[in-house]
Amino acid sequence: AVDANGRTSVVWDQTGFVSGNAVSEVYFAEATTGNGFGAIERLSPALGYSAGPVIAADALGNLVVTWSARFTDLSGLRRPVGGTWSAALSWETLPAASDRWGPAGFALGADGDAAVAWIESAGASATPFVSVWAP
Repeated sequence: AVDANGRTSVVWDQTGFVSGNAVSEVYFAEATTGNGFGAIERLSPALGYSAGPVIAADALGNLVVTWSARFTDLSGLRRPVGGTWSAALSWETLPAASDRWGPAGFALGADGDAAVAWIESAGASATPFVSVWAP
């Protein structure tokens, strides 16, 4: 994500093995115009399975990140400009899931409201869902 001041923010997942078990963690870094990327921050719980992160910035530069946790939950954090990462986001109306694949789509409005879309599968069927988080 690039905000109006030229600050570039990126997220990614990094997968490895610990004691023979696959683990994947979500990381964040940002750079300002003319400077390289700063320190890397881990956003997800250590030694969990968090994958597919996406990031968005609103017009003021506030950031929201969301990702899939263990293919059954959507997790996320919010960081206001000049602030620190918040507690986990609580997405509205998340139905019970057998397999949750996502986030498939993500957007952040100028007012800070975030919308996330994902796919849930049960057997041979797949259903799309959308949820909104309002600060």
